[in-house]
Amino acid sequence: MNRRTKLGLNVLEAALLLGVLGDALLRQTPWGLNVFLWAGALAAAMCALHGRSGGSASWRADGGWLLLPIGFFAAAFAWRDSATLKFLDGLALFVAFALLAWRARGHNIRLGGLGDYALGLGHAAFDVMFASLPLAVSDVQWAAIPRRGAMRHVWAVARGLVIAVPLLFLFGALFMAADAVFEGIMRQTFELDAGQLFSHFFLTLLFAWMTCGFLRGMVLAGDAATTTAGVATQPAPMLSVTTPPAHAAYTSITVDDSERDGAASAASATGATGEGETGAHRQSPGSVVVEGGATTVGATVGETTPVGVQEKEAAARGLSLGAVEVGVVLGLLNVLFACFVVVQFRYFFGGAERVMSITELTYSEYARRGFFELTWVAGLVLPLLLGVHALLRRNSPAAGRIFRTLAGAQVALLFVIMASAVARMRLYQSEYGLTELRLYTTAFMLWLGLVFVWFAWTVLVRDARLRFACGALVAAFVTIGLLHLLNPDAYIVRANAAHARAGRSFDAAYAASLSADAVPALVSALPALSRDEHCLAASELTRRWSGRPPGEDWRAWSLARSRAWRTVAAHQASLSQATCPPPVSSVPVINMTTATEPPPPPKMTATAATISTATTSNTTTSAATTNTATTDAATMDAATIRMINEAQRALAAMSNGAKSAAAGNAKARRRERAHAVKRARTR
Repeated sequence: MNRRTKLGLNVLEAALLLGVLGDALLRQTPWGLNVFLWAGALAAAMCALHGRSGGSASWRADGGWLLLPIGFFAAAFAWRDSATLKFLDGLALFVAFALLAWRARGHNIRLGGLGDYALGLGHAAFDVMFASLPLAVSDVQWAAIPRRGAMRHVWAVARGLVIAVPLLFLFGALFMAADAVFEGIMRQTFELDAGQLFSHFFLTLLFAWMTCGFLRGMVLAGDAATTTAGVATQPAPMLSVTTPPAHAAYTSITVDDSERDGAASAASATGATGEGETGAHRQSPGSVVVEGGATTVGATVGETTPVGVQEKEAAARGLSLGAVEVGVVLGLLNVLFACFVVVQFRYFFGGAERVMSITELTYSEYARRGFFELTWVAGLVLPLLLGVHALLRRNSPAAGRIFRTLAGAQVALLFVIMASAVARMRLYQSEYGLTELRLYTTAFMLWLGLVFVWFAWTVLVRDARLRFACGALVAAFVTIGLLHLLNPDAYIVRANAAHARAGRSFDAAYAASLSADAVPALVSALPALSRDEHCLAASELTRRWSGRPPGEDWRAWSLARSRAWRTVAAHQASLSQATCPPPVSSVPVINMTTATEPPPPPKMTATAATISTATTSNTTTSAATTNTATTDAATMDAATIRMINEAQRALAAMSNGAKSAAAGNAKARRRERAHAVKRARTR
């Protein structure tokens, strides 16, 4: 049994265990503690398989730090209850796991570009969906598995089960049909729900399939890379060695331009690209560096660059941009951005009157309309600048200088535009309060601000574009972590409650619809609300969070939901005593034509015989008197309804009578015309 088959069997074992564990944990929703437990098991399986396979790249040098965000975002499922935060947590978990597997294949995380990150995420998604099939079909050589020892007994037991299970079902069914007592015992012992059994089987198979493909892509792809790295390298070209000063930690080796490609390919074949990138430095095109026997591209100063980047850039020089192209593209964009910034200064310094006089919009409508468009502008500028920098003509110093100048100006203008967008959103929030969409979009803008600062430092100042993607990823992780510390739903309730105390409206229905994270803040804000809002929020809190559900499972435990239940239970008395306004009657009030109220009814003291006689003599008067004697607020509404119905019936009868009369008149006129025609003919 070869090494690849052993690794394939290890992946299958881990996938089956993770599939069973996924069915046992993740079938319980809403997700909470179970995500943390299952993600921890997956991370442990990845570490064990990576160590057993001897991956082509060590996680100690690069990539191991991703285990920290994996643990944090998995635990966040049991911390916060916001659906948006859970979506961000799941996205961050997928990115961290995918990049960790990408590193196991021999790629670099710290020095990877955005394209490398996208490729790693694409590989992970493809492996999750489809990579399990080649593992079972081609990677594991089933015929090569030895049939001796414990394995021989395992296969014998499996064959025996295949034969015995159908027979057990057959004879068991016959015995159950033959004896009612035996049937009852068997049904109680093996009481199985077909739907529940199928759901367990399906979820186990689903989680096993996904984890099997993911782990196969990590382990066997890395194993293939390791095998490739073991191929004998070609001899390096003739190198002339020059001795550096005594303080230098490396040996500078000058090579001819014609021999550079061969040296780089030989270095990559010996595995220098996998582990040597941490000490590699960019240098002028005429030198490389040998450190510890590994040949890498070198330089005394500048950007850290893995072997092969310059060769890739040279291959792409057919699409390179020179000084003129860069100046035209970025220069025109800067002119457009500058014009927009000037307009923004006019509006914001001119005040609300100027905005409303020019745009015919309210100030809040103007603010809401522009924020999301400016967010798109900020999000599109970043890939544009990165793409232009990737296509720069490296042998043109003028192109680099023009790019740094114009890109720096564009970033400065973009910061003004982003400040305008944030100011617009703050203005809109001051009028209409805060929502999840407004809060998370503002957080996205702040993350973009951090990313652009990092872009200016790495790309414009240090010319180290390959360090940009990792910093942007870390900034995204930090931003999501800060959102968890902020607790967005509770912050939304507190901000809107402050607006309510200032005399503005408060959307109690929206606040009560937020997740469990907002419950303590909403309970604290109830005294500041109006009676209607207080009643609506209290009734909704009582409906959703009064008492724990009877079927609560420990797998779905969440700190936020636990706090919500405890808070509502502690304030149950005050919540239940919330006075709500009486419901408005659905019957319209009809103004009576009489200005005086009817006289009070006389007291009825007659005997039963007298009442009977009065009833036979004047039924209408007696009924009216009886109704008047028993009239109250409820019967007045009923009488009003009857009056409306009688009026409608009278109108309908009048309408029908008018129609029949009109039809009769028309018929008579037709008869008169017919008689007149006959008399005219006889004459």
